[in-house]
Amino acid sequence: MDELFETLVYRTLKTVLGNEAEVRFQVQLPPHVIKNAGEIEARFGALFMMGNPLPDIVVSTNEGTCVVEVKYRNLYVYHRGENRPIENS
Repeated sequence: MDELFETLVYRTLKTVLGNEAEVRFQVQLPPHVIKNAGEIEARFGALFMMGNPLPDIVVSTNEGTCVVEVKYRNLYVYHRGENRPIENS
C-alpha cells in the first residue's frame, strides 16, 4: 500500500505542477546532501553513516529543490464522538 500511495502523490504533484517543475520519483541522491558534511565531521568527530539517500519524490524548480517523503497512514474518521479507522473491504 505504501508504494501505491507514493505513486498517487507523485502523479498528483506531476499533474498539478505540470511544466513548472521537474518531479522525479525514487531518485538516488549523492551521499553528502548535508551542507558542509566534511567540515562537521572533522570539527565534532562525527561520521555520517548514511548511504546514498533515496527520497520518495524530488521536486525541482528554478527557485530550488524540495525532497518529499511520503508516509502512508490509515485513514481515521471522527464520527458520532468516536475516532475510528476506516476498514478495508
